Amino acid sequence: MGKIHIWGIVGVGLLLNAIGASRSWAGGFTQPEGGAFVSTTFRTLESRTFEKLEVEAYAEYGLKENITLIFKVPYQWIRDDQFNPARTNSGFFDAEVGVRWRFTRDPRWAAALQVTPIIPLGYDPNAPLPLSRGGVGLDVRVPVSRSFAVGRRFGYWTVEVGYRPYFSKRSDEFRAFGEIAIPVTDRLDVAAQIDSIIGTQDREADFTKVVGQFRIKANDFIRIVPAAYKQIDGPGYGFELGLWFTFGGAIATGR
Repeated sequence: MGKIHIWGIVGVGLLLNAIGASRSWAGGFTQPEGGAFVSTTFRTLESRTFEKLEVEAYAEYGLKENITLIFKVPYQWIRDDQFNPARTNSGFFDAEVGVRWRFTRDPRWAAALQVTPIIPLGYDPNAPLPLSRGGVGLDVRVPVSRSFAVGRRFGYWTVEVGYRPYFSKRSDEFRAFGEIAIPVTDRLDVAAQIDSIIGTQDREADFTKVVGQFRIKANDFIRIVPAAYKQIDGPGYGFELGLWFTFGGAIATGR
């Protein structure tokens, strides 16, 4: 991986925190009752001297037609070469376990309330290179999505706004997310995303990135999703490879 300078342990923590089928939904849409969407994503990050490799497990389960349970746990390996000797660490990053409640009934429009507690599984304030900035948090957001026809196929767009307070000295955050996914063929969708964080007490927590994805349908249950992303307000960039699985009529959300 390439090597580029970063401000230090505090900066590393800030940086760490930032970062289908013919009918493919996201955002405010929920999974059908009993349906499950499961993904494993391999992700890299390079930013000056800092390097990260991450494996993220993500799942959604349709508890009811309008209620979806959400689960996410990342595991990270990090390294910073600005120190001599270089500092490294590995372990679980902040986990998320939450719920999405869809309060609209229109089949093409979806708006929901999503509430997700943030649990810093691997945080150790005494580590030479902490995995995160610590602090239990609560992510509260409202996603709004709409599907649209592209010939005989369907794409969608989604917009999310949220607020994430932390019950610690960690800066609270405003969060925003936007995405559009367009079908190209029966087996290929392309998607673009923008993801932004704005710190309320610490503006060094600000982070905005753009993502490009190809969503390749291997069969009715599996999608292979290569992607690349670039930080807009800094030097960070990386690559992703996702494996998406759908069960029980679930839909591929891309999150």
